[in-house]
Amino acid sequence: MGFIVTILAGGEGKRMRSTTPKVLHLFNYKPILTRVLDAAISLTPDKIIVVTGKYHNQIVKVLNKYMDTCGITFVEQAVALGTGNAIQCCLDHYTDDDDVLILNGDMPLVNESVIHSLVECQRSLKPCGTLVTATLENPEGYGRIVKSGELFEIVEEASCSPQEKDIKEVNAGIYLFHADILRKCVPVLSNENSKGEYYFTDVIRHAFDLNYKVNTFTIPENLNYTIRGVNTPEELLDLETLFHTVCFTEPSVTP
Repeated sequence: MGFIVTILAGGEGKRMRSTTPKVLHLFNYKPILTRVLDAAISLTPDKIIVVTGKYHNQIVKVLNKYMDTCGITFVEQAVALGTGNAIQCCLDHYTDDDDVLILNGDMPLVNESVIHSLVECQRSLKPCGTLVTATLENPEGYGRIVKSGELFEIVEEASCSPQEKDIKEVNAGIYLFHADILRKCVPVLSNENSKGEYYFTDVIRHAFDLNYKVNTFTIPENLNYTIRGVNTPEELLDLETLFHTVCFTEPSVTP
């Protein structure tokens, strides 16, 4: 059984209003993507896959220094058709008995202890998949966790009803799945939604339809800031300011 980390870095990042790929913008003097990669390396996976897109060459150039130490495999997503399509592009790199951790490449504060705990949770409880959630006072912009008994689904904000928008438990964008489940569920994803994209989050519903168990792993509220991604220059500045505040108040946080 192998352990593979897949980092999604193929988004165009148009809201950054920059010719620099979103994931290569500097966060405390380091490219955002390299911070996510460092967290992945801490897990000592058998393989790390980085999904690229329009900015493939620039990303490969920046990550070149990592090639000798962790053997990155680059997978190019030819057209930006969503996170589900990004994983579709990776399926040939998985074998059925692999465990696959999926991270977003635009989360500079992704927390190593959270993903280590996620891996431990998955290995002890043995569901087909586990995703990280957080409980936020202001959940705007995040997919909501809509529960019905032991079942749940992730509803992207653009598709939420007014009642669903009031839900405070949100998808953190970190997932751990058995590869055989991905092979069964990803190819049947639909792009019939407001954005015309293939959402990876729909894998949850398909897994339940096949009677597989998927768990949630909710992070402590004091770590909610670690799931924040970067979409605009303003968000980048705001998150850097928060980061320096946290570093000052919590010396254990690494700059």
